[in-house]
Amino acid sequence: MSAIIVKRNKEFVNSYRSYRIFIDGVEAGKIGNGETKSYAVAAGSRKVIAKVDWCGSEEIEVDVKEGESVTVALSGFRFSNWLMPLSSGIIALHFILDMTLGFSYLIILVFPVFLALIYLLTIGRNKYLRLQCSL
Repeated sequence: MSAIIVKRNKEFVNSYRSYRIFIDGVEAGKIGNGETKSYAVAAGSRKVIAKVDWCGSEEIEVDVKEGESVTVALSGFRFSNWLMPLSSGIIALHFILDMTLGFSYLIILVFPVFLALIYLLTIGRNKYLRLQCSL
C-alpha cells in the first residue's frame, strides 16, 4: 500500500496545537508539533490540506505511486517564528515606555505587524500553514 508521510516542523508558534490533515477532503488524522506521521492511501493523485481552527494551508496535489510513499513538509506561515514574538515584544515595550516615560509613538511600529496578523487570520487564512512536497 502507498502512503503519504507528513513531517511537521518543530516551531514555537502553535506548538501546543495539533494540525488536522485532510486527504481528498477526508480528515486523515492529527499531527503534533515536531511529529512525523504516515497515512496509508491508494495509489494515484491525492489532494492534501492541513488545518488549524479556521485557518489552513493551500491545497497541494500529490502523485503517489503504487507501493511508494511521498513525504510532505508541514510548517506554519513563512515568518511565524519571528512575527509573533516580535509583535508581543513591541506591544510590551510600548506599554512600558508609555507608563514610564509617556512615550506613546512606539505604537506606530505595532500597526504593520498587526495588519500582517489580521491578513493571515482573514484574507490569507489559507496561507497560515505551508505544505510542501519533498522530493
